[in-house]
Amino acid sequence: MHFNPKERWASTEEGRKKLVECLMTNSFEMDAGIGNHNPEVLPRRYLPPGTYSDLYRLYQAECFAKDQPTASASTFFRTLRISGWRKKIKFRGQSTHAQCWVCHKLKSAIRNSRDINMHAQSCDQYMRHLSGIFADRQVYGQTKWRAKTQKDILCCIVDSMDKSKFRLPRFAAGRTPKTLETKKRPELEFTTCIMHGHSINVFVTDSEQSTGSDWSLEVLALSLDKTFAKCQRNQEAWPNHLRIFTDNTPKDAWQIKH
Repeated sequence: MHFNPKERWASTEEGRKKLVECLMTNSFEMDAGIGNHNPEVLPRRYLPPGTYSDLYRLYQAECFAKDQPTASASTFFRTLRISGWRKKIKFRGQSTHAQCWVCHKLKSAIRNSRDINMHAQSCDQYMRHLSGIFADRQVYGQTKWRAKTQKDILCCIVDSMDKSKFRLPRFAAGRTPKTLETKKRPELEFTTCIMHGHSINVFVTDSEQSTGSDWSLEVLALSLDKTFAKCQRNQEAWPNHLRIFTDNTPKDAWQIKH
């Protein structure tokens, strides 16, 4: 279904239903690796803090991980500009997106190298780190594709939004006045569990409710229960294996991983 962003979708109940349907359809299409990838019709996307040179290093790392030839830097940047992706791919500021600690440490080592040997060693470690990241993402991509097509494995990803997004009151300047810095503002826990090929489950806590590994386990249990009920209704076989991809915060996911 095509959705025109210029339509006044929020003004009517029918328009809001159409928007939700488009979002759900797009989510499942992206799960399956299909859909329209023309940058002219896609929304702007943001990457963690960095530069387009970092993006080229990511491209080199992916080619290295897949044992494929790598295009030169001039070809990469020319293609990035001509294709239209440069207008759609932007980088977030340091204050709006957490940066990988390993990436930050290795890039700092590259910038502050005292000689060519230290520079080469830091670059090699950075490329190996990026290659490992792409290998992990490749495993995740293959797992969720298998869960959606072969259905012999259950793959889910769980993550939460930043609690500060829901704190009230909100201030236009984005900075809390000094007189209110010590005051407690209500906040919510907003967590989504995507069971690839089955459902998208959204959970919201009450204000001031404590969260942690218990909350993560509850989200996972409810998502599995709803997915099992769906498989029973549709007379689908229940997969024998479960793969969980979750946040790396120990206090939230330690019990799940162990």
